[in-house]
Parts: sequence; C-alpha cells; structure tokens
Amino acid sequence: MHELFTPLLVGENALHTRYLWEKLFQATLDSEGEPKSGLNPAAVRGALCAVDLALWDIKAKAANVSVCELLGGKPHPVPAYIQKGFYVPGESLNKMADEAVRGLEAGGYRYLKMRIGRNGTREARERVSVMREALGDDIGLMVDVNQAWHLDEAVEGAKALEPYNLTWYEEPIARKPQTGSPSQSAENFDWNGELGELAGRISIPLAAGENHKGLYECNELIVKAKPKYMQLDLIKMSGGLSEWIKVASICSRSVTHHFSNATPPAASKSTTAMAANTDLRRVFKKTTARMASIRIPQTMAGSGDSRIASMGVSSS
Repeated sequence: MHELFTPLLVGENALHTRYLWEKLFQATLDSEGEPKSGLNPAAVRGALCAVDLALWDIKAKAANVSVCELLGGKPHPVPAYIQKGFYVPGESLNKMADEAVRGLEAGGYRYLKMRIGRNGTREARERVSVMREALGDDIGLMVDVNQAWHLDEAVEGAKALEPYNLTWYEEPIARKPQTGSPSQSAENFDWNGELGELAGRISIPLAAGENHKGLYECNELIVKAKPKYMQLDLIKMSGGLSEWIKVASICSRSVTHHFSNATPPAASKSTTAMAANTDLRRVFKKTTARMASIRIPQTMAGSGDSRIASMGVSSS
C-alpha cells in the first residue's frame, strides 16, 4: 500500500472516489481484475478495498450523512444471521446444535448459517438433520460448503438436503477442479458455468460471490449461474464499495433478487441498508480487518480542502 498507492493518492481530492478507484485499479490490475506482473493478488485486492472504503467514509463524513444516504438509500433495519455449526475437533453433533440454539436465543436472531462439506454428502446431511431438529421449523437455516465439492457431489448434496428447508446453499463448488471431478482440466474448467449447471439441477437457492474477484467475475457469475443470493465481499476480493455499487446494479437488473454482503460492522450497516433488495446480513461478533487510514486537512469541512495529506494502515 505504501509503495504503490501512497504516491498515487497523496495530493488528490478524497471526494473523487470513482476517479481514484480507476487510477489505483489501472496501476495494479488488468482488465479482468488480475494483478499485474510481480504483485501479490490478495495484497493488491485487499489494499484497494481498504482504500476505497476509507475514501467513501471521508466522502460521507464531509456531507454529514451515512454512506447509505450518500448513495440515495434510506437506512432501515434488515434481518441478520449468525454463524454456528463449525467443524470443532471432538465436538458431537448434539453439542454443535445446542451451542447454535444458545447463540440464537442470546441475540434474538431468526437465521443461522452452518458449515458442511468437509467429509462428504452423507456427513453433511447428518449435520444438517441434527441442526434442523434442534432449531425447529421457524428458524431460517443456511449452509456453507466452502467450495468443498465438485459438480456431481454438489448436486448429490443438494438433493440430500432438500427435506430440511434451507434458505440457501452457499459456494458448493470449488474454484478449481477437484479430485473425482468430471472437469479434470484446469484450463477448460468453467467455475461459473458449473455453478450455473448446478443451479439448474437443484431446488435449494444458490448463494455465491464471496470469493469472486470484482466486477468481471461477478458479472459472469450472474449471467451464467443467476444465484438468488449474491454475496460480494467488500473487504477481500471485490474492489471495495465502488465495485460493489456496480455489481448491485447488475443484480437489480437480473434474476438475482437478493444482495447479501459480507463486511465488517462499520461498513455493513450502511451498505446493507442501501441495497433495497437486501435480504440478510451477516453478524460479526469479532472481526479484525486491515483498513486504510487516510488523513486529510482538519479544516476540510470549513474550507472545502479534501486533498489527501497522508496514508497509513490500521487494524479494526
């Protein structure tokens, strides 16, 4: 961030979010969102997200409104979900479910997401069966496969889970071909195409997008797979809020009806409320994110001076 982004940003107007995003993108990434030669992919995307979120925060504070209102939205409450049901060594399924129920009751939540997929489709069904029995029929239940399966496994898993009334089926197919996959060649593997084929063969709503890289991959995902739940991650792969706005616009024109984002608390309150078709928001109990710290003159509000004076990195 210091070596690449600071020289490009210092002296620029922090309110020019779109211009600065394009400037940073063109300096570090190609047209498909891949880092240019010699750059670390995760570091570049993470830094771009961090800077973009900081710039939008400055812009909203300068206008004395929330980011939601800055983008033309009206802040409003949205349902939230918690994450339980992780893989814990030595933990029984009953204990897993009991902990989930306690978490729901403690926070008054009505939705819960759990992990499956690590040990195949049969074990996944056992986990979901125990969880659903503990939760009852009135709690929304989602599953995250964490890209553990290939297409045939994902279809088999979805069929096995149909009786449990799942809200969504998240990231069931891996980005790269898995052992046993009919698509063995990495060169010919079409991740979004396989997600689209999966969506056409199952009845549980598909959720995806958390690990898609910005507008290029998200657009392809929407066109080919039409996930009902789009989950662009503002702090990891997406390119920040500026790119989120573009993807949200595509979602509003497609059959992707809901936009569920994964962001740290400071950003998620405004961005979730801004999307009129948002359905669920993830709740973070604890989070540590690397964020950009951008300093502008203290007289900005009075003088209109919004030039970037310095940059840093902080944890929040």
